[in-house]
Amino acid sequence: MFYSKTKANLQRKMPMSKATNAYSGAPDLALAIALPGERRATRFPTYPNIERTATLSTLSTGTLSIGGGTNTILTFFRSPVYPLWTRQAPGAFSQTMMWGFSSLSANDRNTLIFDSEPEFYSTSLSTMPYPILGSKDAHVWIYCPQGLSVGWTLNPSASASWLQTFLVEVFDGIGTFQREFAATTTGGAGTLISVNTGVTFDTSVWIRPVSLELASNATMTSCPVAFGVLTGGTIGNPNGGATITYPLFYPPEFNNSTLPYGSSRANAVSLLLSNVTAVLNKEGTVRATRVPFPGIVNPWGLFNASAAFTTSHPDETYWGPLENGFYTFALPDSSSSRFRKHFSRALSDSATPYAVPLFPLDGVDYATLILLSDLGTNDSQMAVSVDSHLEFRTSSSLFSLGYTKESLESLHQAQVFCAQKGFFFENPSHVKSIIKGLGTALAKVGATIKRKPKPAPQKMKQKQLLVPRVKGGKKANKKKKGGPTPQRRAR
Repeated sequence: MFYSKTKANLQRKMPMSKATNAYSGAPDLALAIALPGERRATRFPTYPNIERTATLSTLSTGTLSIGGGTNTILTFFRSPVYPLWTRQAPGAFSQTMMWGFSSLSANDRNTLIFDSEPEFYSTSLSTMPYPILGSKDAHVWIYCPQGLSVGWTLNPSASASWLQTFLVEVFDGIGTFQREFAATTTGGAGTLISVNTGVTFDTSVWIRPVSLELASNATMTSCPVAFGVLTGGTIGNPNGGATITYPLFYPPEFNNSTLPYGSSRANAVSLLLSNVTAVLNKEGTVRATRVPFPGIVNPWGLFNASAAFTTSHPDETYWGPLENGFYTFALPDSSSSRFRKHFSRALSDSATPYAVPLFPLDGVDYATLILLSDLGTNDSQMAVSVDSHLEFRTSSSLFSLGYTKESLESLHQAQVFCAQKGFFFENPSHVKSIIKGLGTALAKVGATIKRKPKPAPQKMKQKQLLVPRVKGGKKANKKKKGGPTPQRRAR
């Protein structure tokens, strides 16, 4: 049924972008991918169904200090959540996620299975309002930086001395493996039992609890379990001092609304580093490379990225002066192009529902590693900007919804241009270089587009010509013998 324009129309017509041929949208898509800070957020084509989506442009800014004569590692992902990671000193660090089990008896084989999302979260980081969590294989994972130990707490309803065996799955950015932690504790009914294993990993990893097996005498009506990572051991750092790798920014607008992160994807993400150090102290180099993820390098466990650069293809690496800054963008891939859920709904201590961002551990195919080296004695100061274009599915009236008519061919052609032009640029010239290269590439593409030929101009008859009026009317316009007509004189 079609609604007429005169009636109350509940189903409004959605705006759609224009497309004249298969490649007409390639310029806009290529510029949106390579320069999201200079362009508006653009919807990408989807297949096989057409998605009704909304868009959001975000900007995260901050500063980064590089100690004189030291190195700093940055890890950059194409992700709506936590796209940029670096080594920092956050101070005390602990974060947990909690499950509230209702009962446990011998008939249950005394084993708690963690097969659902956590109910509560907590974190001690003042610089990060949320615990750092990730999603992989339909499970929630908690980030465990190098040097931090694994621990858990129990709040049983019965008193006993129990042997506890915790089975944990670990993801180190390369692959997954399992590990067991055992401890014997004694506690009374309603007494919180805390276990700090003191066991640390030699690199930063992601972990999740699989099961907790208790002794045969463990019988209770309830047993909330909190699992997480605690400050313990010696946190490794090549420059001295307690630093760990964790996100530089938390997701923009997340405090205001989780709608852009419920079923979303990052169509464009870029990183701009501007050197704001005093002119006489701008000494150093920038090295960058792209590596597959998961791959042979753990992007969260790097102290020195030189090994990653020596194994990278020359076309996938960059080397330049730190003085000129650095610019890069993330090319779309098969994983990041999917709409995913990027938060976990939970309860806070005050029983108020809230959400926690989830980094998509299985939602990115590449990681960009950046090594900033200061070669002088003074610190280098970098201004950091991360621009993102988010596209998300929602039915909320708070956002403008629409479709796109762009074809998959135009998106493919846009990605071909971006890949041919490269991903790494110096800061002052990145905009000019990308736009200039785009014009050259589109000229080649345009030669292959089959355009509809324009109709040949038809010869108009004398009666169809518009003759300007001349003062005097028909009598004055009458053609006279032996001389030019009044019309010709007027001309």
